[in-house]
Amino acid sequence: MKSIKPNSFKSSNNNSSNTAPINVTGVNNNNANASSNVLEPTNGVNPANHSHSSSHSSSSSQSISSSTTQSTGNTSMISDISQESSESTPLVEVPKDRAERLEMLMDLIDGPKTKIGQASNDIYPCQTVTNSRLIPKSTSDIYTTTSKYRRMEQLDYFLKNPCSSHALIRERTRKRTSIVPFYDCCEDSQHAQLLIPLAHFDKSSNYCQLSEKKLNDAIRQTTQSNTGNADNVYLQLSKCVKKKIHFIPIIQMQTDLKLGDCSYLDTCHKINSCRYVHYGQLMPSEQSMSPEDIKHNNEVKESLRIWDFTRGEPMSLPLRDVPPPQWINCDVTKLDFDKLGNNFAVIIADPSWTIHMNLNYSSLNDDDLLSLRMDKLQKEGLLLLWVTGRTIETGRSFLKTWGYEVKNQITWVKTNQLIRTISTGRTGHWLNHSKEHLLVGLKGNPKWLNYSMDPQILISSTRETSRKPDEIYGMIERLVGPRARKLEFFGRQHNTRPGWVTIGNQLETTNLVEKEFSIPFANEQPGLPVK
Repeated sequence: MKSIKPNSFKSSNNNSSNTAPINVTGVNNNNANASSNVLEPTNGVNPANHSHSSSHSSSSSQSISSSTTQSTGNTSMISDISQESSESTPLVEVPKDRAERLEMLMDLIDGPKTKIGQASNDIYPCQTVTNSRLIPKSTSDIYTTTSKYRRMEQLDYFLKNPCSSHALIRERTRKRTSIVPFYDCCEDSQHAQLLIPLAHFDKSSNYCQLSEKKLNDAIRQTTQSNTGNADNVYLQLSKCVKKKIHFIPIIQMQTDLKLGDCSYLDTCHKINSCRYVHYGQLMPSEQSMSPEDIKHNNEVKESLRIWDFTRGEPMSLPLRDVPPPQWINCDVTKLDFDKLGNNFAVIIADPSWTIHMNLNYSSLNDDDLLSLRMDKLQKEGLLLLWVTGRTIETGRSFLKTWGYEVKNQITWVKTNQLIRTISTGRTGHWLNHSKEHLLVGLKGNPKWLNYSMDPQILISSTRETSRKPDEIYGMIERLVGPRARKLEFFGRQHNTRPGWVTIGNQLETTNLVEKEFSIPFANEQPGLPVK
């Protein structure tokens, strides 16, 4: 078994026995002859310039002695002896396993994997370098951070730790995003039955309005009658309606309770004649926001005013107001895309794909959609395309044709009025579609995008036919910023919002404010305002 001194490098070319121990703490002629091919460079000694002698000499504690023995292979052993070398050093066994020998060799080259302390005169401040593995032992120790092992350690550290810019972007987004109240749903079925005679259902909005007078009268009557626990039921109900959402059954003349709930609930097109049970939604009367959330919302306006981190935002952005909603009522297939320009940060499109089913709106075939010159609208930026189950691969192909690379896919998981996943729907040949997909295409290499802000799963309730969740607009504005130019195709009137230009054939007339749009379209749309 070989024995070597730690932190030393040895190379051997002979076939000496593996069981002969080698003492490297001093010079011994017998051991030197047993392993004459071993070469051991030491600190401060150059083997090429070292003088050879045939005798062993020793001087004071600060002197250096060397001894050389010659063999048939004309190899030599060079040993550096100091005052401390007179003490015996424990022998280290060389492992037999190949992996363990390789690990031991790396320890000999780079040193053991110990925690590196920071020197008193270290030029790297603690505020800048927070990982002790990246701090050298001393300012003169250049091998600590340049060896192969340390370089791999540093590379692993930098790859696994997020960039500071990502942390700053997330913090900036958090400070500039308002918190909306979140309400729990009441799961007490008795409360829903008690609210039927106390609430009025509004068919136009599918919401219920609670009569406070009827509720107070019910509390007073049950208290006076003192019939068991009946006096506590309405008191508990009055507290519950202030904090939780209630779904009240709507019992009409044609309603048959034995049939159960309607599959479409509030999206049913025949709610006035449907025999199934429908529900009205009663919202809480009190705001369920903590004092911390209220304080945060009050500070959002101040955070928008302060521009302490402006990566990805133009210098003049604070001076530019968010433009009001703008829209163009036209046939998208006949629109001149050159008049729109090519400086949009993000484009979102919700085409009416042909799904080979009877729908209450017109659809667009694949060839007509592919003929749209979407490639003219951006130099760099994002294009988000809503697709159906059949057109996922078609949408990917279209994005590639327009010059975009599909980077991600946002999935909208649909829930119904009762905040439950949809089990039945109007689309789907084999299985009912309970989700939709939004393909995210990237063009160019925009440095101004804010990454890692939102997850790719969006859970939201369905509303009118083909209407998408409003939460997607918040995700987009966090990606590109609230003042970036944004364009939406195939939009309706409910899609119009500040900072967006909406185009579609189901909009009310045309409303353009910015000169970049109103002047080019003035000839085609007479009477457009130019501001």
